[in-house]
Amino acid sequence: MDVTSDSLQAAHPHATAPAESSVLGGMDSLGGAILAGIGLGVFEAVASGWLDPMLGGGTRDLVVATVLIVTIMVRPHGLFGRHDIERL
Repeated sequence: MDVTSDSLQAAHPHATAPAESSVLGGMDSLGGAILAGIGLGVFEAVASGWLDPMLGGGTRDLVVATVLIVTIMVRPHGLFGRHDIERL
């Protein structure tokens, strides 16, 4: 059986949502991941509902990728993550 990323996305279109929300909220913040997941879902639905008629559809992944890239560039530790580095 040939398993490609396209077939995985077709079977589970939101399979990467937990990873995206944890990166956006901060890897060490459970509350941040929950808030980021809710916020990302609402923003994704609103933005794709507004952009799909203008661009012809398929903007959900583009919106999420743009939000993640901008967040990582501005705050590499996430929106609610700690900036402290603990050396062991």
